[in-house]
Amino acid sequence: MYLNELGITLMTPRVSSKQTLRNNPPSSGPEDYYRKSIYIPYLDSLITSLNERFPEDNSKYEIISVHPKYLKQTKKEEFIIQLQNLKSFYGEFIENIEEEGLVWYNMWKEKNDDNMDFLKLLDEVTFLPSIKKCLLIAATLPSTTCSVERSFSSLKRLKTWLRSTVTENRLNGLALMNIYKTYVQAQKSNIIEETIKLFAMEPRRMQFLFNDN
Repeated sequence: MYLNELGITLMTPRVSSKQTLRNNPPSSGPEDYYRKSIYIPYLDSLITSLNERFPEDNSKYEIISVHPKYLKQTKKEEFIIQLQNLKSFYGEFIENIEEEGLVWYNMWKEKNDDNMDFLKLLDEVTFLPSIKKCLLIAATLPSTTCSVERSFSSLKRLKTWLRSTVTENRLNGLALMNIYKTYVQAQKSNIIEETIKLFAMEPRRMQFLFNDN
């Protein structure tokens, strides 16, 4: 309809008897051709991406349930099922997760402080190695692509034409300080000034000449 209003005629490109380097499906007309060559392959790609991103077996992300904040919202029977799913997914890596998980569950059911992040919870699992492994895995699982996209944005600002020859070690350090600047600013010691001093102590090939006059 919109093509007719713009005066554009939908036509099928030239096809050949053998399908080689381009889409060449048999079709009864332009609409049928573009449905088979563009519309249906796009839908297949979209469905495949959604299935990979949101699989039916979500055991990998069930490991977040060991956090006390979510643990208190779960019944004991449901938590046991989650522990069994984790054991079947990760195998011998967390072989004692069911026994340690029940100890962990009973311990946090009586506590009120459940707002700690995964890294701070590591101090509470000295004698629960399987739970500790679960917390380490949960702390490293990316929930979104924001961290990756933020690194790309930072790299665009750091790797400019003025810094085209910066070494990989320095570029990684600058990128990490820029991406995690909230953590850097929260430190008691001034990391930025200490880093500048370390870079200043390194030998440089570029010689700066100053004229006192």
